Amino acid sequence: MEKIIEIVSAHRAAHGLDINSLGFCDLVRQHIESRGPKSLLADSARLLESGRYPTGESLTHENGFKKISIYKDSITGFQIRVHLWPKGVEDASIHNHRWNFFSYVLSGEIVASNFTIASSASEKAVQLLRLSNADDSLVKQTRVVDKVQYWENNRTTIGAGGMHYVHDSLMHRVTSPSGAVTLMLTGIPTKDHSEVIRLKTGGKVRERMSVAECVGAMLGEC
Repeated sequence: MEKIIEIVSAHRAAHGLDINSLGFCDLVRQHIESRGPKSLLADSARLLESGRYPTGESLTHENGFKKISIYKDSITGFQIRVHLWPKGVEDASIHNHRWNFFSYVLSGEIVASNFTIASSASEKAVQLLRLSNADDSLVKQTRVVDKVQYWENNRTTIGAGGMHYVHDSLMHRVTSPSGAVTLMLTGIPTKDHSEVIRLKTGGKVRERMSVAECVGAMLGEC
């Protein structure tokens, strides 16, 4: 993992993760493949425990997966995260993000669906919500910005060794019927909000994870 952080630190011009960043992302992919998923997870756990590098928030997401920040660039805000997806977990919404991202499936598989949305006055229209970045209490302020309908454009199963790129504007949803571990690169934030169509209500709330909890969760996948 330290080698990946070195690559990231040396390529800040690529932290936007746009079309010009493909070479950078391929360098990261090559190192992931050279290390193997279990070694990479063990490295990540040791590195996080050492406290040698700055990190972002690590938490148990409201959708049930664990989002563990391994590194956050102090200049650009670019992050390296490990996501641990339990069997059967699924996004409770169709959504986009404040940043572009690349995701590498280390083990298991995810099912990624992409959607088109359009403003609509139909009785079948649903609320499109705008969410702010989370505050110190991990709460996101929410407001309704439109009524829309949505259509699934494609659905792709991505297994171990596969890559997944998502632009910040793309409305998407991820499920993991059999469980998965992914390594995620999140680019420089390009906006101060994301957009969401909620398919389910209620459920869990976000909870911060301690370093010890993060380390134990990653080593448990080794």
